[in-house]
Amino acid sequence: MIEKGLCIEESWYVLTDDREVFPDAQRPYRVRDGRDPRELERFVNLMLKLNREQPDHRCVLVIDGGGNRTEIDDWLSSVSTLCVLPADPSFESVKRVWRDAERMPSAVILPNRWPTNSFAAQADKPLLEVLHQEFPGRVLEPLPSMHAVNKLLAADFTALDSGQRTFCRAVADRVYHTARARSAGSSGDQSLVER
Repeated sequence: MIEKGLCIEESWYVLTDDREVFPDAQRPYRVRDGRDPRELERFVNLMLKLNREQPDHRCVLVIDGGGNRTEIDDWLSSVSTLCVLPADPSFESVKRVWRDAERMPSAVILPNRWPTNSFAAQADKPLLEVLHQEFPGRVLEPLPSMHAVNKLLAADFTALDSGQRTFCRAVADRVYHTARARSAGSSGDQSLVER
């Protein structure tokens, strides 16, 4: 994968919750079962070690949280260049993200599935405003709601259509620029492990 001047040799999606692990044969990334905390830690540490010891080896790990296990979320946040907390336009989601953002002060918030309809967007605007007010500089530009993204998790996934590619580029762009800015200000590990 070569995107925006960033050469990535490996991309992994690490599943940590109770969903079935889906096949990765047709996907542009590999899928790893991270439901067992010991296996998750072993795999993450292996990838971090590879990135440190082999400067030409660049790996991006996208880890879908700690499977509702706070201690794993906290550990993942501590070893990550960037921890992204997705927030849906609902009171429950914003409340959950608020708690996580307080617990993980280096995490950023990515408003996700935000309405594109002007009336719905106006109704949900107070949720965004409270996040910006409480966590200044940590809230990324909202991603629009897009039903076609659900196809990405389908077991029979074959390829991205143009709408999915556009959505994925928008996510990658926000995350890439945020992670790059964080990495530039850090002398530590430059590996990406994202929630």
